[in-house]
Amino acid sequence: MGNYPELGIVIHCLELSIHCHCDASFPSHDLPAGGKGHTGYLVSMGEGLSYLHSRSGKQKVGSISSTEAEIIALVEAGKMCLWLRNVLTELEVVELQQFRMYEDNKSAIPLVEELKGASNNSRHIVAKIGFLNSLYKMGVLLMIYKATALMTADVLTKPQHGAQYDTHTAVLLGLAWFSIFGTLTRES
Repeated sequence: MGNYPELGIVIHCLELSIHCHCDASFPSHDLPAGGKGHTGYLVSMGEGLSYLHSRSGKQKVGSISSTEAEIIALVEAGKMCLWLRNVLTELEVVELQQFRMYEDNKSAIPLVEELKGASNNSRHIVAKIGFLNSLYKMGVLLMIYKATALMTADVLTKPQHGAQYDTHTAVLLGLAWFSIFGTLTRES
């Protein structure tokens, strides 16, 4: 991204709806740390990704597959989105509404929506899947597939470099809105 000492996060929201990009990497942390994955998610208002909250950190429990790591990440992101949804409603900013969860793992989405693909190997996370499925059935959670290359939360789960890093961090910082507020010049 370069060196921009004056750079901060730009928040500009055109729509009051919660969007969350959620990603996980499996296994990111070595076996002495339990072979645990890494969770990263970005919560924003509106499709323009007006930043509200993000998290990047080691998962608290081990997983045996990338899908399971994604489910663990979805639960953490889902709890945050549910809390934020309830706070915005309590403050009378917006009425209770559905939040959108973007996911790049095609195996995790049917598990959440229809409990399809759940096997004996995933019984130990059935409570996590059940939590997400109940949010989906109540109409609180909408699962949307998003390709990995477009997944902004990817920068929060694994090392990125070059154009991909620049693109994702620009989204995280809200630099897309600089077309409205002004421009940045890259320093050498």
